[in-house]
Order: sequence, then structure tokens, then C-alpha cells
Amino acid sequence: MTDIRVFDTATGGLDIAPGPAGFHIFYAPGLNITQASTLYDLAQGALAQGATRNDIEQSIPGSVADTYLLAGSDWFDTLVVQTGGTVSNRSIASLLYMQGGNLAVSITDLALPATDSFAGDTQYLVNIVPLDGNDRVRGSATFSDSIRAGDGADRILGYGGDDTLRGEAGDDRINGGSGADSIFGGSGDDRIDGGSGTDDLLGQAGDDQIFGGAGKDRIEGGKGDDNLNGAAGHDRILGGAGIDSIGGGAGNDSVNGNGGDDLIDGGDGEDMLSGGGGNDTLYGGDNADMMSGGAGRDLLEGEGGADAMAGGAGQDTLKGGAGADRLFGGNGVDRLFGGAGADTLKGDLGKDRLVGGAGSDKLTGGKGNDVLGGGGGADSFFFAQGDGQDRIFDFDPLRDEIWIQRPGLGFDDLDITGSLGDTIIDYGGDTIILEDVQTSSINAGLFTFG
Repeated sequence: MTDIRVFDTATGGLDIAPGPAGFHIFYAPGLNITQASTLYDLAQGALAQGATRNDIEQSIPGSVADTYLLAGSDWFDTLVVQTGGTVSNRSIASLLYMQGGNLAVSITDLALPATDSFAGDTQYLVNIVPLDGNDRVRGSATFSDSIRAGDGADRILGYGGDDTLRGEAGDDRINGGSGADSIFGGSGDDRIDGGSGTDDLLGQAGDDQIFGGAGKDRIEGGKGDDNLNGAAGHDRILGGAGIDSIGGGAGNDSVNGNGGDDLIDGGDGEDMLSGGGGNDTLYGGDNADMMSGGAGRDLLEGEGGADAMAGGAGQDTLKGGAGADRLFGGNGVDRLFGGAGADTLKGDLGKDRLVGGAGSDKLTGGKGNDVLGGGGGADSFFFAQGDGQDRIFDFDPLRDEIWIQRPGLGFDDLDITGSLGDTIIDYGGDTIILEDVQTSSINAGLFTFG
């Protein structure tokens, strides 16, 4: 099977027939039946057999959740599903159509012969299950369709309703249309567009491209190097294994790159971004974002807004950008740059480099021999017992201050000496070196103890 399309109509039946490139599904008011076929309920066996120039007619007395298979010859055949009476409690789970030459399937409500059975009654559910091949399938404009395209490079459009669409093997193109859809790409390099509505989009295996569209979507790339974009709405995006490129788009998004060296851009909104394992690059975008690099050598840039960033394990680089940002290096040899705004920088473990930038910043090197610079503004530098041998390369005695957290320690307990134009402050075995600062400019007013 190479080509299938579905068009919803206001009157008549939904017909499935071959076309020049394979199978097409289209509206047709009447069909010429010239050969017998058999309708199978795959749970119960053969239900009915058509005669020459006759339709197969199968009455469904109650709610049905079985799968039907129309197996015919190379001639035209028509399947008529008669619900009888009220159709609100009737349903068909699946129809399978086998390629065998000239085959047509028409689903008609005989109780309402002037009405298309795929319009006007939301209780109907028809699963479209083509066989292998490069298929083209379009669902109903009104109903919640279930379409499984099978293997091959398929094109599926869910159209209206809350659809379930499965591409399976092959490089598929799937669009959910309107409604809250569930889309599974399957194996292969798939392109998935959720359309409007709150969608669940899973790329699964392969290098997939997934676009959430409008609505609060859940997107999962799965295996492979995926390109994921939440677009509008407050989306949840999971990259999976592989080297993924993820864009949150507009809205307050939650993004996790998972394994691999991922590129993540939160876009607009107040986003939560996590790189996961691997050497990741994270951009917060506009507004106040929360960012975590996870394991690996990561780069985090807050850009606009008052951002909170944590490098995690590994040698990370954190850049605050505009806004009053909070940067936490974590384990490893980290580099932290506050940028504009009154920033808070904490190196934690390792030999870190912290630069506050513009604004009145707060800098804490933590344990390890750290290098600190406040930049412009009146900056505060924090030290504690066991921090090691730290250095401040731009301390200004006229505006900056030093906080030492050690119980019982006061200014008179400090050992202050000069060396080669620098001032060295020893507080119980740990030292602070103030580059290019004369000892004569040091006084008790520069210190706060706790």
C-alpha cells in the first residue's frame, strides 16, 4: 500500500478505493459491486460474505470493540455497517484494508442514510490501520481517530478530534491537527507536528523533528539526535538519548536534555531547564529561568531576567546576563560570570573563578583556591574556615567589603601583611590575597565577622 488519504464529508459514506499511486480514501455516493468479498471480525471469524454485485452488510446490535478485516479480490466491494436505531452506543474499533487491486470500503449508517457516519456523532471511533507501504492518511474532521500507518514513509493528518496516530517504521510525517492528540513516530527519522491542543508527542527511535504547536504539550524525543520545539504553551520536553537540539518556545516550559551533548534554549517564559548527562549548552532566554547543567562540562547562559543557575558536576561555565542572577558552580573547576545586575555567585568545591560584573554582587568562592573579582559596583566577598588560599584581583577598599564566617574571630585576630604590592590576610591558616592593595588601606570597617 503506497498512498492513503481520508476526507470527511457532510453526507454519504467514507470510501476507501485505489488510486494511481496506491490507495485513496474519499467520498463517493455509490459504488459498482462486481465481485464477492468477506468481512472478518478478527475476534470472531468470518461475519458475512458478499455475492456478485451485492454489498456486504453486517448489522451491529450493540457496542462493538473488535477489529474488522475486509478481504476481497481485485474488484470493487463495499462494506456497509448498519448500526440501526440510535448510534450513540455503537462503535467500531478497527478496520483493516488489504491491498488486492480494486478495493473500496464504504462505511454507511443505514439508520441515517443521508448522514456521513463520521459526522455528527461523537461516539464513533474508527481505527485506520493500513498495511506496510508509503501511506497517506487523513482522519475525520470531527471524531477522535486512531491511525496506525504501518511500515514505510507515511504521511498522516489527524485533522479534528483527540487522535492517536502511530507512524511505526519508516521516515514519517505526522500532523495531529486540532484536538488533544497522542502521536508516536516509531522507528525512523520522523517529522511530527502536534498542531493545536494539548498533545503527547513521542519521537521514539531515529533522528526526529517534533514541533509542539499551540497548547500545553508533552514532547519526548527518544533515541537519536532529535530536534524538539515546544512552540506556544507551557510545554514539558524530554530529549532522551542522543545529541538533541531543544527549544522551549513561548510559555513556561520544563525541559530536560537527558543523555548526550544537548543544546537547549528556553525561549520566552519562565523556564526550568536541565541538561542532564553530557556536555550541554543551555540558554534561558527572556524572563526568570531556573537552569541546571547536570553532569558534564556545561555552558549555561541566563540572558534576560533574574535567573538561577547550577552547574552541577564537571567543569562548568555560568553566565548570568541581565538581571539579578544566582549562580552556583557545584563540584569541579567552574567559571562564573554575573553580568549586569546585583548577582550572587557561589563556587562551592574546586578551584573556581568568579566575576561579578556590573552591579553590587555577592561572591563566595567556597572550598578550594579561588580567584574572585567583583567588577563594577560595591561588592561583598564571603569566606569561611577551610576555604583555602583565595585571591581577589580587583578589591576596592573604598566600596567593597569582606565577610569572614568563623566563630570567635575578630579584626584583631587577623594577620595582615604585605608582599610585592599585595595585601595578604591570614585568618587561622586560610588566606585572602588582595591584589594591588596596600596594607595601609586596610581597616576594621572593611570587615564583617560571623
